Amino acid sequence: MIDFSKLVEKKRVVDVSDPIRLFDSLDRQASHTTLRPLQHEVLDEIRKRRNERDIILKMSTGAG
Repeated sequence: MIDFSKLVEKKRVVDVSDPIRLFDSLDRQASHTTLRPLQHEVLDEIRKRRNERDIILKMSTGAG
């Protein structure tokens, strides 16, 4: 009998508490392969403050 389980890609465990790692784990289209510097900065700040309540995120239109 053939073992097809070896052909199936194993699921990666993703740390959902880190939004940058979560973004890196996504299967993205070619136009969204990397974060812009401002997006990276904002996601890093959100990660640091994720236990706080009522965080408001405001970015300019076109900033990503």
